[in-house]
Amino acid sequence: MTRSTHEKPTKAEQQRITNTGESLKSTELDVGLLEEAKKITMEQAPEVVSEVLHDAEAAIEEKVIDAEEKIEVAAGRSVWGGPVGWGMLALAAVLAVYLLLTA
Repeated sequence: MTRSTHEKPTKAEQQRITNTGESLKSTELDVGLLEEAKKITMEQAPEVVSEVLHDAEAAIEEKVIDAEEKIEVAAGRSVWGGPVGWGMLALAAVLAVYLLLTA
């Protein structure tokens, strides 16, 4: 039977976890195994970093699209001067980013 992850472990499971932790503490580390793990980690690091950057870029892109949609809706309702006001705000934002990048 599968137990939910938020349920407390039984006494037998707690004892097994404790015994495993104690045996791991007394285990000597194999230098060759550590070197192999390090080698594998270094080989996979660029791929993992690339995946993380791709995920971050996708999340940022999604947030920007959501913000654009909200701005378009607000501009359509003539909030803050309508399209002309929003155009001026967009121009100011572009200039601010340009000045920050060239400073």
